[in-house]
Amino acid sequence: MAKMNEKMKRVLLAIFFCLLMSGTARAQADLVLWEQVQVMEVKNGALSENSQWKLLGASLTYERCTEAERQVFEVRKNDYAALKDSFPQMQMWTAPDKSITVRLGLERSLISSVFHCLPGTTDPR
Repeated sequence: MAKMNEKMKRVLLAIFFCLLMSGTARAQADLVLWEQVQVMEVKNGALSENSQWKLLGASLTYERCTEAERQVFEVRKNDYAALKDSFPQMQMWTAPDKSITVRLGLERSLISSVFHCLPGTTDPR
């Protein structure tokens, strides 16, 4: 009887770990929405670029990820547009649902937000 209980414990433990591993594999297959924020400026005739990545969320399908990307794009675009009152010479360029680039007047710098749906196994940082 004790041997039977020991075998049952081992089988249950093996099943538990198989389920745990399958859940981990599924999570890695999801898509992740990232925002890459770049600041580019010209100093002393040389281009300086600083890039940071922000994790915005995860989706089970490409369609859901691109929909989230579109929504975040609209929010960021509206945020930048709200700065127009403070920076009347501000210029803004967009690539629909993908990127927003802003120059806040006569400054020699650009701020860019680029959105990426990447596999959950990819960390661009």
